[in-house]
Amino acid sequence: MDIDDLRDVPAFFDIVAERIWSQWHAPRGVALAELRARLEENMRGDAVPKAFVAHAAGRFLGTISLIANDLAERPQYAPWAAALWVEPEARGCGIGNALLDSCVAAALNNGEKSVYLCAREDIRAYYLGRGWRLIEAGVGERHLSVLRRDDLQEHRMPSKLDQLKSMTTIVADTGDIEAIKAFKPTDCTTNPSLILKAAGMPQYRHLVDEAIVWGRSHRGVSSQITDRLAINFGTELTKIVPGRVSTEVDADLSFDAKAMIDKARALIAAYAERGVDRERILIKLASTWEGVEAARVLQKEGIDCNMTLLFSLAQAAVAADAGAFLISPFVGRILDWHKAAEGKDFTSETDPGVLSVRTIYAYYKAHGVKTVVMGASFRNAGEIEALAGCDRLTISPQLLEELSKDEGKLERRLSPDRTAGAPAKMNLDEKTFRWLLNEDRMATEKLSDGIRLFAKDLRTLRELVSKRLEEAA
Repeated sequence: MDIDDLRDVPAFFDIVAERIWSQWHAPRGVALAELRARLEENMRGDAVPKAFVAHAAGRFLGTISLIANDLAERPQYAPWAAALWVEPEARGCGIGNALLDSCVAAALNNGEKSVYLCAREDIRAYYLGRGWRLIEAGVGERHLSVLRRDDLQEHRMPSKLDQLKSMTTIVADTGDIEAIKAFKPTDCTTNPSLILKAAGMPQYRHLVDEAIVWGRSHRGVSSQITDRLAINFGTELTKIVPGRVSTEVDADLSFDAKAMIDKARALIAAYAERGVDRERILIKLASTWEGVEAARVLQKEGIDCNMTLLFSLAQAAVAADAGAFLISPFVGRILDWHKAAEGKDFTSETDPGVLSVRTIYAYYKAHGVKTVVMGASFRNAGEIEALAGCDRLTISPQLLEELSKDEGKLERRLSPDRTAGAPAKMNLDEKTFRWLLNEDRMATEKLSDGIRLFAKDLRTLRELVSKRLEEAA
């Protein structure tokens, strides 16, 4: 998730105007045109008024405004945080809190000593729990409460997870629905290993049972039923996260472009049958040459792809050229290889996986590549902190919990305007790509190893399904 000044993302102007108008002004008879004219003042350049927008993957998530006054009875107070709105399907993910913090930070950075807001008595507790102090109650005919924030540090320091959410879109790397509910990420991603683990948990037995019943009634083979199981989990996840859910194409298809394309289309069709739009799904493909070629076709069809098992700049370059929506460079697995090969430990700043993602990120930003960079496969929180500011980071529940309990300051390490030392633009054909990959021993070995491991877990999942089919016969 990103939070930006509306002036920097003017494409959201219409939806911000509509939400503010319908929620607060239409009931009082104010015309939409009048509200739009007021909102135009936010587009000028003044410190106040100013509007902020929370968004992810091109989707509007929420808004807040910083204005001169929001309560006629209290003209002595200024400025005010006002018109806080979060889309219903995005609530419960910390977006409202992040918008409030962005609004307050903007005011304080502009030299203001305090920021005010007014709230009905029934929602006052929401703000009190987020560092706002009650200074008056029962103000005016509506008996509003007036609250104030004087300093972002005055209340309990936000956790590193909260700070990270303000600069990076957080993706949960799990199929555990309860863990996702607990940490409120924007997106989530799954793979055969995570589905296998979740399928063995009692609380998700009903999802497995549904796939088995479907398989029996349709005389499906184990591969079809495991696809059904992945769709079951994915559909449930779309009900929890406001953003995207990644679903992986079978690892044993990693060297067959046509088969990957066919499977991706089938998965998207299956989601559509559940009422899940393709805009909510990312199709995960291995970053082989064939996977890249499959992504090239799928992206043209409006099926967004997540290129997984990515370990090198060469893979990142061809994924970008194919127009892939997102890449997932595997930080921890790169570190694993170098520790084994070199027999030494690394700090977060010397971590080869961290350095690889930083290089890819700089390459993309320097050359205007729109493909999203999502660091993945983390071994420790230090790797995550070293990549704060990356477009997205997919994080396990264990590390999400660790970050949520750490109230230290988190420094932004990656930014689109920091591209010094970025590699020159690469234009790779198949022959050159394969040669560069072959020359990179680490990337070659980890790509092959990753495909084998995912294929092994996929076979285990199919065996589990076959066993359940036999038991149900």
